[in-house]
Amino acid sequence: MEGMGGRIGVESTEGQGSTFWFTLPLGAVEEGAAECTGCICDGEPCEAPPLRLLLAEDNPVNRLVAVKCCERLGHTVEAVADGAAAVEAWARGGFDAILMDCQMPGMDGYAATAEIRRRERESGGHVPIVALTAHAMAGDRERCLAAGMDEYVAKPLRTEELAAALARVVPGQREAAEETRKEDEMETTTPLDMDHLRELVGGDDAVLQEILGLFLEDAPRQIAALGEAITRGDWEEVRRLAHTLKGSASNVGAEPLRQAAWHLEQGAGEGAEALLDRCQAELARVQDFLEGAA
Repeated sequence: MEGMGGRIGVESTEGQGSTFWFTLPLGAVEEGAAECTGCICDGEPCEAPPLRLLLAEDNPVNRLVAVKCCERLGHTVEAVADGAAAVEAWARGGFDAILMDCQMPGMDGYAATAEIRRRERESGGHVPIVALTAHAMAGDRERCLAAGMDEYVAKPLRTEELAAALARVVPGQREAAEETRKEDEMETTTPLDMDHLRELVGGDDAVLQEILGLFLEDAPRQIAALGEAITRGDWEEVRRLAHTLKGSASNVGAEPLRQAAWHLEQGAGEGAEALLDRCQAELARVQDFLEGAA
């Protein structure tokens, strides 16, 4: 870290644990310095044609995040706040796909999907519906598909996961998912995105140290717990722990580790040992990156 003008170290006390610390001189982040990390960057469009999407999401923050994800993929979005409004908007026609939150007041996403499918049986046609849910637990995907939804994306929503879901249900969108995958690979040349961290903390060195120190202390425990759950064959617990690790890695900008945790979460036990090894390797890369910069 000395190459960046900083220092890193660890202090251990028997019976109390270890404290990781480091210092970094951080400059102010210029306004507008953040870069787009979605499928469209620097004005370069994806090869796939843009879609007209209907979004049903009652939470205003989640709604804005979803709209921005869609826009970064080059799509246009009409957003509504409940299932009844979604059915009404769908009836007007013109949508290539619907992003449907499952839990909404009044008519929820399951009921709205059932009503749309009922009307389609009478009038013909089939609009792809992608479920949005924060649960991400065993059985959720099956419940969504049983309700008539075509795909399932867990929240918090990520651009590359949305692109992949749309690629699976809307013809002509595989190019968008491939473009996102290629860009994602370009972004993973280093194990830790320091620019992301600087933007996250707004240049506050003390907060940055606190966040990374906590991550370096907590992530090994999460991975150890994952190993125990895999050994027991407790796949619901594996998914829950992998989801937690994915969120932690995402928040500190450890994108390769986030990807490994995401695959472990989605794998339902398939290749779990190899994916756990990958998580361990990516965490080691983060630690080596910080130490190697010293």
